[in-house]
Amino acid sequence: MKRFWVLFLWILLVLGGYYLYHKPVRPEEVWSVLQAGLSLLTAIAMITLCGATGARIFRETALEGLPRWAVQTALGAGIWSLIWLGTGFAFGYSRWMFWLPFLLFLPLWKYVREWFSPLTTLSVHWKSASTLEKGLAGIALLLTLAQLWVALAPPARYDALTYHLALPQQYLETGKLRLIPENPYWGHPQLAEMLYTWAMGLFLPQSATAFSWLISVVFWLGLWGWIQETIQEIFPHHANPTGGWIALIAVLSGASIRWMSAWAYTDLFSALFGLSALILFMHWLTKQQTRWYLWMCVFIGMAVSVKYTSGVLALVLFPAVWFFSPEKRRKIVVFLLGGLLALAVFLPWLLKNWGFTGNPFFPYLIPTAEFSTWRLSAANQAPESVNWLARLFLPVTFTWMGVDGAAGPATDIGPLLVLLALPGWWTIRHTPLGKLSGWSFLLLWIILGLAGARYEHLQQTRLYFALLPLIALNAGIGWEFIQDVRWREARLSRITMVLVLLVSGLVLWQDVFMLVRSQTIPAVLGTISPQAYLENQTGVYIQAMTDLKKLPAGSRVLFLWEARSFYAPSFCIADPWIDRWRADLHKLGSPENVLETWRKEGVTHILIHKTGMDFMKGADRAMSPKDWQALDELLKMLPPAQPLAGGYYLLIPLSP
Repeated sequence: MKRFWVLFLWILLVLGGYYLYHKPVRPEEVWSVLQAGLSLLTAIAMITLCGATGARIFRETALEGLPRWAVQTALGAGIWSLIWLGTGFAFGYSRWMFWLPFLLFLPLWKYVREWFSPLTTLSVHWKSASTLEKGLAGIALLLTLAQLWVALAPPARYDALTYHLALPQQYLETGKLRLIPENPYWGHPQLAEMLYTWAMGLFLPQSATAFSWLISVVFWLGLWGWIQETIQEIFPHHANPTGGWIALIAVLSGASIRWMSAWAYTDLFSALFGLSALILFMHWLTKQQTRWYLWMCVFIGMAVSVKYTSGVLALVLFPAVWFFSPEKRRKIVVFLLGGLLALAVFLPWLLKNWGFTGNPFFPYLIPTAEFSTWRLSAANQAPESVNWLARLFLPVTFTWMGVDGAAGPATDIGPLLVLLALPGWWTIRHTPLGKLSGWSFLLLWIILGLAGARYEHLQQTRLYFALLPLIALNAGIGWEFIQDVRWREARLSRITMVLVLLVSGLVLWQDVFMLVRSQTIPAVLGTISPQAYLENQTGVYIQAMTDLKKLPAGSRVLFLWEARSFYAPSFCIADPWIDRWRADLHKLGSPENVLETWRKEGVTHILIHKTGMDFMKGADRAMSPKDWQALDELLKMLPPAQPLAGGYYLLIPLSP
């Protein structure tokens, strides 16, 4: 007995003394890792509750496996988004309120287990998979985990800092869902943003980015399961089809597609709802049962509740239902009922806009006090020239020219989707699925080619990710078609597989270097500070926002040519459309009137993003030389500017 305690105390003494002087990690590193872990756990709890909610409501046993899992998760996410919309409108938000839904875990525990059950089949698939399939699965896993590191680092991407996370931040600061008139993106449907509000209300902004990542994982797994099942039906003579894995790799080879999973963007929400609608449409097509059609309509409404441009899904599926319906006249009432159901799901977002502004499509279509007809037209000018040759060969040229964040398509969809999807469509072109795909591709061609030629923003291919699952399905079919293509002893499938592996290697290389350049892993592990990471990612922006926090109480800062407001003090007013000076000058007529109005609104300082202003001097065709001259006149009326962030920003008081 005595020897036990003597030796035990000896062990504590030696080890305790050693680690008193040899600390393996610093406290800030422990805290950073703990924050990352808790952010991920928060997101997991959220998506589990969404899945259990969807499993409780969606009871269709004819749909099984990962496709059903994805549909249930999407349904639950849509429902909880509407709950938080209604809560914010009727009661406001408080931190404790966001924890109340987790009390439902006990009554929903049966459905939690039911929702998790399809994931157990992944181990079965792994055991029966070929070496090639395991290799492709390993590549997909590495690419997915690389984005998890980004999701757990402080958010840094432009659109998230402008509205995807900036709007939820403002709701939480004021404790309610409120009108933010200076931000036109407030009028967009906010299904994803409501879920981000929930996540940020529970813990940190990283909870929102982690939830965005998990939604993307649900989409990728559901997509793989759906494509694998569909290909087995189309190619029953293929003993071990790999088209599902190839399609998933084709999707992940697109830098924009995998990167935005960690950015708290919303495009992959559209893709998940699009996948759900397409799964249900295919069941309706096979069984011709009304309930599948009505469920499809629910998910069409949810897809449009993420982005207006997801309405392309309605333009594809409603005509397809009408075309493939065997008894059109007898089913017309049901057909119209489905359209009304989709509209009803989407309607709350129109009511939000109408209730706050009187314009259900704020800021578009109907002029308001904040956004006049002139301001809307000035922000949507037709391009000076259009490359019609590029639009004629649009699928290929937009694949080549789609650089994330650049002008034009502004989306990198990778080289494999179009490469494999067009042969896939040719293979099934005479089938109902082929006709649906052909109509979808033609419609996308028209929208991107013609509407995108008039409104440059509409040519961004990520706006139409609601149809990404259908393109990916055709890519998987294209791979299976290539298996049977030979020339003498040469098999085209072997050549294509080498190219797929080459693309996969380049994509992995790209993401490794991205993680190294961005210092994402050190930021998550706490070996560098969040400030250092954000300076690496956002440059001088975060420096300027840090400087603004030193202003005295009662300050109110109006941004000019700076759209982002996340990380800015709450007393700042951003310039999301980069048009505040142009719009105010046109509305008020003179720099003197503009200055007087700003002062009446309580603005104490203006912050000019000098780099943005210099860029817009050559790019903003709605601004005349007189408008720029009026800005110079305004600045002459004001005290000298204080340079911030090395002179890239100018802070100017409106009073001496």
